[in-house]
Amino acid sequence: MTQKLLEVTLSRVWQQTEEIRTFELSPTEGALPSFEAGAHIDIYTDVGPRPYSLCHLHVVDGPYVVGIKREPDGRGASRWLHDTCRVGHRLQIGPPRNNFRLAPQAAHHCLMAGGIGITPVLAMAKALWQRGSSFELVCFFRGRSHAPFLEEMRTAPWNQRVRFHFDDSPAHQVHLDDLCAAQPVGTHFYACGPAGFMAAVRQATRLRPPEQVHQESFSALPAAEKSGRTTFTVELARSGKTVLVEHGESLLQALRRAGHPPITSCEMGVCGSCVTRYLSGTPVHADAFLSADERLRELAICCAGSLSERLVLDL
Repeated sequence: MTQKLLEVTLSRVWQQTEEIRTFELSPTEGALPSFEAGAHIDIYTDVGPRPYSLCHLHVVDGPYVVGIKREPDGRGASRWLHDTCRVGHRLQIGPPRNNFRLAPQAAHHCLMAGGIGITPVLAMAKALWQRGSSFELVCFFRGRSHAPFLEEMRTAPWNQRVRFHFDDSPAHQVHLDDLCAAQPVGTHFYACGPAGFMAAVRQATRLRPPEQVHQESFSALPAAEKSGRTTFTVELARSGKTVLVEHGESLLQALRRAGHPPITSCEMGVCGSCVTRYLSGTPVHADAFLSADERLRELAICCAGSLSERLVLDL
């Protein structure tokens, strides 16, 4: 239940907005693994690993590039990266993972980004342009001063496919319901952003086939975690060991207490690092990325519960 970490050097930092910086991470030895648009990496900070989306396309022997917003009320990782890390600082990262892939069969792609949610969506736009695919990118920002990568998008060869919504500009308003309703049949939708934005996207795309709506959230859906049993037993199929999840304890906490800590990063059900197959039982899902089909065989340990007295995991 461990993963091989990669060592990188912070080779460049530049300011996007007052609260958002771009961090360039170069390999200290050899080449970094390849990845597809929509992928993210875990950066190991002084307060634990945190997932950050890659906002560029893979380049052989090239660096990884992430955009990070300093969250003053967050769990501390973004503050540490902004306030402590400087060029030359060595960091450990996990290999790229992708829960937010482009659908190759889509006739048209509608990309929607809210705030710092532009990071994976920006890479998607670049990939679709390279492929010659039909797409548009719609960015929702509080205002121009809060818009990261604004100049890059305005000068990109695909800039005619970009629309901007600024909350503080009546001349730049995009209504999500109208935007989504106007998309042709067969369009695949992709959205990343904060909770309020994601809720609005779900409402605007509610009549579209679920398999055509792809989302990457900053937080898990809140309602699901409140249901399920207060105590249940977890069996680890590979070792034959059992762990009791006690009242007031999460599945993740119980596994850690029993000496079986899974790989985790966000611990909110959004990054996919702790996704595990279950073999029997009825889990309660509270993640924000597994599809209905995937939930028939997988769960996210960090936020899953159980409706059954026993849950068997493929661990």
